[in-house]
Amino acid sequence: MRSSSMTLVRQQRRSAFTLIELLVVIAIIAVIIAILLPALSSAREKSRSTLCLTRLRSLSLGWHMYADDNNDMAVPGRMFNAAGGTGNPANYYDVGNGEKYRPRWTATMGKYVGLFAFNPPIPDDDRQDYDSPIYQCPTAPDRMDARNHAFGYNYQFLGNARQVAGVYRNFPVSRSRISSFASTVMAADCMGTRRRGRD
Repeated sequence: MRSSSMTLVRQQRRSAFTLIELLVVIAIIAVIIAILLPALSSAREKSRSTLCLTRLRSLSLGWHMYADDNNDMAVPGRMFNAAGGTGNPANYYDVGNGEKYRPRWTATMGKYVGLFAFNPPIPDDDRQDYDSPIYQCPTAPDRMDARNHAFGYNYQFLGNARQVAGVYRNFPVSRSRISSFASTVMAADCMGTRRRGRD
């Protein structure tokens, strides 16, 4: 009887982990996690880049459709500022589901992209956030403000509707002026007009 109970105690002791064995297992798990984390981070970043490129591609299609509907003219970075500001009806433009005061390029192309930029547009609000995720950069999801957006437009080359002494700087720009679409940057990640310490 005593011999069988001693055997049972020994078997129970053998089946339990010692502190050293437990620490070894934890160390092995930590090493495996340390090896996998960079790979997971890289995969996450690659998926974000792919999503970003997909959204920029949709915007580029909207850019072409805008040109198709506007006598081959490239969309300006922002619509022209006629005298009178928000009091001048000439400063309001259709963004697909309403009018907006001097919309930026992304909002102007909204109806061509198939997803409206605002839901609904606030006509005279210059700082309205974009509502559609197509305008969101996956690596900067909080940069949805129309003024401080995560996607920047190559407006100095593709269309700057600002005037100096009554003369446009670079507007209108014909799409046919672009000799190589593959080597021309339409839009890219940017910091918008955000300044340090300001929203």
